[in-house]
Amino acid sequence: MRTHGERLYTTVLEQLLDSMYEIVKHYPDGVGRTGRHLNELIKGSAFFPAGPGAKCGDGNGGPLPKYFPEKPIMFIAHNWGNQRMLDKAQYERGEATEKCWARSMDFLREADLDPERCFFTNALMGIKDGPAVGEMSNDPDYRKECEQYLSKQIELVDPSCIVSLGGASKRLCRRVYRQYGLRTEIVNIMHPSEREGNRRDTYAEWVRSQATEIRELLARLDPSLGSDANDSAK
Repeated sequence: MRTHGERLYTTVLEQLLDSMYEIVKHYPDGVGRTGRHLNELIKGSAFFPAGPGAKCGDGNGGPLPKYFPEKPIMFIAHNWGNQRMLDKAQYERGEATEKCWARSMDFLREADLDPERCFFTNALMGIKDGPAVGEMSNDPDYRKECEQYLSKQIELVDPSCIVSLGGASKRLCRRVYRQYGLRTEIVNIMHPSEREGNRRDTYAEWVRSQATEIRELLARLDPSLGSDANDSAK
């Protein structure tokens, strides 16, 4: 099945990076910038803005896809992480073995959703200088610019639908939807790192419940998008 349009992946990434640097200018104390150019991004599977927002082969260090997916499913997390995590991912050429990425792939496998049809990103730009846990800065100028840029991200990516990861991402997406009048259908699932606070079921059951939300979103949008998953569930 063809999953890409005519846009080169590098072209879309350059547009995303150019727009990010045009819109997000006020990085407060405690928040550092990510790469400005393609050659500064993580060279392998990783969430944007630190990486390309794509699954680049199996494991780390794989090649960037040639084409950007047509009407992708856009996964939006809260923020990327901190400088230590970025240094590690740059050295290992990807974050395929890290918890957030690996569990996201488990969600997609259970939902029978090809990662090549997806784009993986964050609502807040930059990386934390200190510990990875906790909220990013609440500086009003920074937040306002990130929200404006999230709207621009959605415009450039042109997704068929959006999956927000976790409560913080859900709140940011809702705010942007209200401010900018977005209409792309959206569903929220648990952040892949939230498993530790959800011990009521097994890991397999937890993954299945999140995948069900994705599958139902695709089926509502277009029965053909969810057909593979629906067939496998029969």
